[in-house]
Amino acid sequence: MKTIVTLFIILISNLCLAQSDVKIENLSISVSVNSLEELEAINIESIENVFKEVEPNIPISMQLKCKGKPMKNGELSLFSMKVSGTFEEKEQLNKGLKKLKNTALTFYQIQK
Repeated sequence: MKTIVTLFIILISNLCLAQSDVKIENLSISVSVNSLEELEAINIESIENVFKEVEPNIPISMQLKCKGKPMKNGELSLFSMKVSGTFEEKEQLNKGLKKLKNTALTFYQIQK
């Protein structure tokens, strides 16, 4: 999972830096994790660095999807949360990203 996120971040960075005629109108990142270990491997600072590559007024969003243990009814427990904003709202966006990860950590700690 970490490899996929890293490759995605590199791809977006290269796209932004290598081609001056490409205009990004919206940046959305969605990450799915299956365990606490995968969640802990997510580096929020790397994601924040990708956000720095876009223009200040471009809409940015990050969604985190967590898969948990099966519930009593046999269905898989799921948790999903999304943070949205623009780079102009950098401080609020960074706080939102950290809250996103902390809330997901709580989800997995409850699953134990």
